[in-house]
Amino acid sequence: MTTKYAFRCVLIGETTLPEACAERLLAQGHDILAVVTRDARLQQWAQAHCIMVTESAASLPALLDGRAFEHIFSIVNPAILSPALLALAAGYAINYHDGPLPRYAGTHATTWALINGETRHAVSWHLMHAQVDAGALLQQAWLDIAADETALSLNAKCYDAALSAFDVLLADLAAGTVKQQPQDASKRTFFANRLRPAAGCSLQWQQPAQQLASLVKALHFGPYANPLGTAKLLAPAGWCSVGIAVALHTEVVHIPGTVLAIDATTITIATAQGALRLSGLTSLSGESLSPLDLGCVTGMQVPELASSDAVQLGQRYEQSSRHEVFWRHQWQHAEPVRLPLARHVAGSAAPISHLHIPVLRDAENDRQFAGTVAAFAALLGRICQIDRFSIGYRPLALQSMPTLVRSFFADAVPLNCKIDSSLPFPQLQQQITAQLNRLEQHGLPARDVVQRYPELRGGGEKSWPLVVEIVSQAQFDAPVPLLGSNAVCVLQIMADGGGARWVFDSGLLDSAHVAEMQLQWQQLLAGLAVSDASPLARISLLDANTRQRVLFGWNETAAPCPHVGIHQLFEQQVDVQPAAPALLFGDAVLSYAELDARANQLAHALRAAGVGPDVCVGVCLSRSFELVIALLAILKASGAYVPLDPAYPPQRLAHMLADASPRLVLAEQAHADVLRAYAGPVWLLDEAERQAELAGLASTRLNLPVWPQQLAYVIYTSGSTGSPKGTLVPHAGLVNLVHDNIVAFGLEPGQRMLQFASLNFDAATWEIFLALLSGAILCLAERSALVPGPALLATLQRYAVHTAVLPPVALPMLDASALPALKTLVVGGEACPAALANTWQQGRRFCNAYGPTETTVCATLAQIDTVQQHAPAIGRPIANTRVYLLDAHLQPVPVGVAGELYIAGIGLARGYLNRPDLSAERFLPDPYGPAGSRMYRSGDLARWLPDGRIDYLGRSDQQVKLRGFRIELGEIEATLLQQPAIR
Repeated sequence: MTTKYAFRCVLIGETTLPEACAERLLAQGHDILAVVTRDARLQQWAQAHCIMVTESAASLPALLDGRAFEHIFSIVNPAILSPALLALAAGYAINYHDGPLPRYAGTHATTWALINGETRHAVSWHLMHAQVDAGALLQQAWLDIAADETALSLNAKCYDAALSAFDVLLADLAAGTVKQQPQDASKRTFFANRLRPAAGCSLQWQQPAQQLASLVKALHFGPYANPLGTAKLLAPAGWCSVGIAVALHTEVVHIPGTVLAIDATTITIATAQGALRLSGLTSLSGESLSPLDLGCVTGMQVPELASSDAVQLGQRYEQSSRHEVFWRHQWQHAEPVRLPLARHVAGSAAPISHLHIPVLRDAENDRQFAGTVAAFAALLGRICQIDRFSIGYRPLALQSMPTLVRSFFADAVPLNCKIDSSLPFPQLQQQITAQLNRLEQHGLPARDVVQRYPELRGGGEKSWPLVVEIVSQAQFDAPVPLLGSNAVCVLQIMADGGGARWVFDSGLLDSAHVAEMQLQWQQLLAGLAVSDASPLARISLLDANTRQRVLFGWNETAAPCPHVGIHQLFEQQVDVQPAAPALLFGDAVLSYAELDARANQLAHALRAAGVGPDVCVGVCLSRSFELVIALLAILKASGAYVPLDPAYPPQRLAHMLADASPRLVLAEQAHADVLRAYAGPVWLLDEAERQAELAGLASTRLNLPVWPQQLAYVIYTSGSTGSPKGTLVPHAGLVNLVHDNIVAFGLEPGQRMLQFASLNFDAATWEIFLALLSGAILCLAERSALVPGPALLATLQRYAVHTAVLPPVALPMLDASALPALKTLVVGGEACPAALANTWQQGRRFCNAYGPTETTVCATLAQIDTVQQHAPAIGRPIANTRVYLLDAHLQPVPVGVAGELYIAGIGLARGYLNRPDLSAERFLPDPYGPAGSRMYRSGDLARWLPDGRIDYLGRSDQQVKLRGFRIELGEIEATLLQQPAIR
C-alpha cells in the first residue's frame, strides 16, 4: 500500500485492540504523538516505542505542549471526550464502536444484539460528536451471527472485523479519500451503560426457550471480564449462575418452570415455549455446582420471582452496576482476617452462642455505632498483629430486603482497615467512619461480581471469619441468628450504637477464647477511657494477672546448673565409668578413659601452640573418633572450636577462616586441599608424624580454670549481607542445655545415641555432649550411612540406637515400626507435621525442640504424647531460659496472639564475631529480666496457648530453610549477583 502522506495522531483506549491498531499505524509510517490509557499493558507498549503516555485525556494539551496533529483515534475508550479535546485534532476525531450504528449505539452492543436475536452484526468507525455514537460513519464491516454465537465468540469476530475496517480507513485517510455517511437518527437505539437484562439477568420461565437461550449466550464472556452479569437460575437451594443453555422443542406442553429431567451435569426445565437444557452451573460466586445440588427433582416446579420482587431485583441490580468499579477495587484489596485461636474447619454443627459486650458510643456521629466498629478494628489489629486487613460488613439496609432479593447480593462486603498503631484512636475512628460512609454510599454489590472479573475470579466469594453486622433493636433482641459468610464470630451492633454482642460458633471458637477476647476488649475500652490521645500501641490489652502470667509465671524456669566447663562434666563421667564404651564407629570402640587420654594428649599440644581462652581452633575433619577427640581437646586447652565441614564450598570455608582467624586448623590429609586459602598452621591428624608426636605427650588433664562465659565454639550461620556470620557460644549455655536435656530425654549410661548432624549444625554439639555427659555411647557413622531412607534405617538398626535427634524431613523415609530399640526421638530444625508426630510418638518418647543457634541449640521443648490435629507446639522454655512473645513495640501480646519470639537466659550467645552492629540489632536489653540481662530477637512468630505452651507460626523476617540450614534471602541474592550473566 502506498501512503500518499503520513499523519500524526493521538491514540486513546484500553485492551489489546488499540495496541493492534497502533502497530498498524506505525507500520504504515504514521506518527503517534501520545497514548492516553489506564491499561498497564498498553502503557508498557507505548513506553517501549518511546511514545508519551498519560492516564488522563485532560492532561493531553499540556503533554503535547502545542504540537499539532491530524487525528484522534478513540478505541475501546469508556470516557466521553470534551469538545475542547476533540477540537485539538486538525483532521478527524474517530471512534471505534463494536456495533452497527445507529441501531446499537451505546454500550455492550454485542450482548444486546444476541439478546434481541439478531442474525447479522457490524462494527463501526465513526466521527466523534457531542452526542455519543452519533457522528458520521467512516467505515462499517458486517458479519453473520451464528446460531450458537456467544458474547465471547461475537466479540472475537468484531475484533477481527475492526482491524480489517481499520486497514481500509487508514488507506482512505492516507489517500485523502475518506467518505462520511451521516447516520439516520430515526433508526437510532441507545443502550445506556447502566442498562441490564431484566430481573438481574435471571431466567423467567414465562418466556420462550429460544429467548432464554439467547440471554445465556449473550452473557457468556469466557475468560474475559463480564460487565453485565451472569444468567441466573432460582432453584430451591438458592440462586446459581448458568453457563450453557440449549433450547429444545417439546411435543407436550408443561407448566413453565417444571423440571423435566435432571442428572449430574444437566437440568431441563419447561418454558412458555419449548424447554431449556442447562449446564455449566456455578454458585453466584463461581464455584462449580452439579444440578443435583440445586434441591430439584423431576416433576417439581422451580421457584419463580413474584413480579414485584423481579422489578425490585432488576432495579437494585441496575443500581448496583453503577458502583462496580468501586466494589471491584474493594474486593481486589480485601484481606479477610482470622482470629488466631479459632479452629477453621468446615461443617461445624456446634450451637451458636453469644456474649454481650460494652460499646463505645459515638453520640456526635450520625453512625453512632462507628466508635464500636473502630474499636473492634483496633482490637483485631493488635491481637492479629497486622496493620492491613478486612472485616465483613453487613449494613442495616441488607436486613430490610426480601429474602430472595437479599440472597442475590453479597452477604457481607469488605470493610478494608488500615491500622497505624502509632496514632491515637480518634484518627482511626475518623478513618473507619469515612470507610463506613463510602460503603453505605455505594450500596451492595451483586454476589456474582466476584466471578465476572478476572482479577477477582478463582477465589469465589470471600469467606468472612469476622463480620460486623448493623441491626435494629428488634433484630438485636431476637434469638441468636445464623452466622452466614462462613463466619466464626459476628459483632452485632445496634444501629443507634446502644448495644453490641459477639455471636460466635462455639464449635470453632470455644468459650475460653471468647472470654480471653472479652477481657482484651474490656482492657482496650478501659485504656481508651483513660486517654484516647495515646498511641494505640501503648494501650495494653493485658490485665495485671495475664501480664504477670505471660512474662513471669510461664518463665519460672530457674534451676541449679553447674558452673563448670562442658569438658569438665565429661571428665566426671570418665571418673565414674572409665572402662565403659564412649564412642562406637562400625565395630571400633573407644572407652571413656581412652577418649579422655587421647583428648588430653592433643590438648597439651594445643596449649603449647598458644591455644587458650577465647582462642579459636578450626576443625575440618570427617566423622571419626578424631573429630570428637579434637573437640574435647580444644575445650580442655581452654580454646573454642570452629566447625569447618569439609563438604562446604572452598569459598565459604575461606570466608569463615578469614573471619575467625583461628590459631590453627585440625584436619586430615583428604581435606587439605579445601584449606589452601588458609595461611595459618594446619595439623593433619592422620599423618604418621603427627600421630607419633601426640602419642608421646602426657595423657594427664590440664585442669585449667573455666568461667561460664568463656567461649566454647563459634558456629557460622547465614548472613543477610551475603557472608555467613559467626555466633559466639559460651560454656554456660551448653552446660545448661545438656544438664536439662539429659533429664528431659531420659538418657542413662550405656544407652546408644546417634551422631547424625554435620558438625556445622549446632545439633551435632548437642548430640555429642548429651551422649558423653550422660554416660551413653555416641554412635558414629560415615556420611553415606546417614542419608535418610534405607541407609539411615540400617544404621539405626545396626547400632540399636536408643536416642536420636533428627529433622522432621528425614522421618517420612523411615519405617517407625522397624525401630523398636529407638525409645527417644527428638525432632527439631523445622516445623514437624502433625501426621509425623502422631506416627512417631507411638511406643517411644517423642520431643519437639526449638531453638536458634544464638540461644545454644534448644530454647524450648515439648514432649508429644497425644494425637495432634496441627503441627505440634514447641513447648515451654527449658531450664534457666525465658521466652517472651512481643509486638513491634516490645510489649507482651495476649494469649493466642501472634508475637515475635524473644529468648533470654543463660543460653544466650555472646553475640556475633566481628559484627557489633548485628549483635546490637539482635541481642537487645531485656526489659523484663534482671538488670543488665539481654534477650535475643529470633525473627520467629509464635503465640501462647492457654496452658502456657508455645505454638510456632513461622518466620517474620527474610530467612528460609534450605536443606536444614537457616539461609538469609540476602545471602542468596548477593551470591546470584556475583554471577556475570545476572544483571
